[in-house]
This record gives sequence, structure tokens and C-alpha cells, in this order.
Amino acid sequence: MSGELDGETSRAGDGSALAAVPAVSLPGRADGDALGLVVGTVPATPLRFSVGLAPGQYAQLDDVVVTRRELPGQAGVQISGVVTNVEAIHEGARFASDVFLIEQGALPAEVCEVAEVAVTRVEPEVSSPSRMMRSFGAGAACCA
Repeated sequence: MSGELDGETSRAGDGSALAAVPAVSLPGRADGDALGLVVGTVPATPLRFSVGLAPGQYAQLDDVVVTRRELPGQAGVQISGVVTNVEAIHEGARFASDVFLIEQGALPAEVCEVAEVAVTRVEPEVSSPSRMMRSFGAGAACCA
């Protein structure tokens, strides 16, 4: 994928501007912090997308999330969906036994959580998938 990203510009905690990425919100959550990013390692379709959860954030089954995608020459599209699964994995681990090396500090790894979202509503009705990040920059926000 090439070209410019659609979406809103998010800001890091220090106020600096980050790459424009699709904003996803979790209506009703009081903290208002970014939930995460639409991940680019899993295909996003008009019916399903995945969100990498930001550090300190969580998603529960049946949570409702909303993202927005800007389309060229048209009004933006709001995509709503329900969390259907949440998975956690050690990025950097190759084998199940690597958890012992990670615990000892001998193997660097990060825990990554990803929420799968089933799309339930698109307004206006345009069948376009959620946009993914094209590069993995630190701190860019997708879900608010």
C-alpha cells in the first residue's frame, strides 16, 4: 500500500503530532485515552478489523468501538463494531519455552494485545475497510 493515510491526526502524550491514522473510539469509556491502532498485520475488511491495544488499555468482549475513514471526494465513513475476541502474545518469542527466558530478562519481548472487531454498522453505507497503519511508528493512536 502506498500513498497518504486517511484519518485524523493523533497526538502523543507530550503533544507532538503523529502520523494521521484512523481514530477508533470506545463510546462510554470515561478515560478518553486512545484504545489502540488498527493493525496492519491482519487484513481489514468491510466486515472485520483488528485493533492493537495501546499500553494500559483493555477491551472486553462485546465492547462497541467506532472508527472513521476519510474517502477521497466523499464524506467520511463511520464504522462501528463489536469486540469479538481479544488475544495477547509475546512479540519476540518463538517457542512456548521462551517465556522462561523472558521472565529471567535473557530474551527481550513485549506483550501485545489485539482485539478483533466485527463490523455492525457503516454510515453512510460504503463498503470500505478500516485503514491500517502503513508504518509502525511508536505512539500513534487509533482508538480513543
